[in-house]
Amino acid sequence: MSYPSSQELFEMGYFLYQRGQYGHACLAFRKAVEANPEHAMALSYYGLTLAMTEKDYPRAIQLCEEALQKAFYRPELYLNLAKVYQRARNLPKALETLRKGLRVDPRNREIRDELARLQPRRQPVIRFLPREHALNRFLGQLMRRFQLRTLVLPIV
Repeated sequence: MSYPSSQELFEMGYFLYQRGQYGHACLAFRKAVEANPEHAMALSYYGLTLAMTEKDYPRAIQLCEEALQKAFYRPELYLNLAKVYQRARNLPKALETLRKGLRVDPRNREIRDELARLQPRRQPVIRFLPREHALNRFLGQLMRRFQLRTLVLPIV
């Protein structure tokens, strides 16, 4: 009788995670980590599901950060850590983590979507013009470049 490998346990956990069975997924990820403590993906998903099921945020953050130390080049690990920070109600750390993930993979759709969801858009600079208007786009880019919150224009 052979026991499942760490990768097989991870795949089983991921299958369960995708179907919303977070408690069972957490158990599978824990067993995958026990079988191979170097398995970065298993560590990360174990941390995420631990946060989701047991709300043990400090341990979940520790696991996700450990996973990132092992495989900093995997964008989904940043996404998982950001989700844990969100659950722990630490929005600034979640945003910072997502931005780091974008530096690893600037085109990652999931990270971009999550950033857009967490960062509500500001009002257009000139409110009576559409957001897509060239003047609004230019002024918005200018304000972002110089990190301005408001733009004060002299009235002539």
